[in-house]
Amino acid sequence: MVEADLATEHPPVVVRKAHIYQRYAATGAYQAQHDLFPTVVWVVPSEPRRSALEAAFASDKHLRASLFQIVTRAAFTTLVARGHQPDTNNGNA
Repeated sequence: MVEADLATEHPPVVVRKAHIYQRYAATGAYQAQHDLFPTVVWVVPSEPRRSALEAAFASDKHLRASLFQIVTRAAFTTLVARGHQPDTNNGNA
């Protein structure tokens, strides 16, 4: 699943959206049809935004980090092409 982030919402708003995905994953409905729940990828416009969202996600102890990825637009292209998780140290895939 992909969320196109335009950096117009404050990080706590994005965290609330992440909780919606997490609650949906917890229902098992998607997994019943597809045998898995996909990673939710937030595609952000810049490194500072990526860092801000990563910090907001990390500060919420109720979010399962393994369910989410936050990448820049440039890294998203590589993520899709390679099909693996990006390097979380610099936002590149």
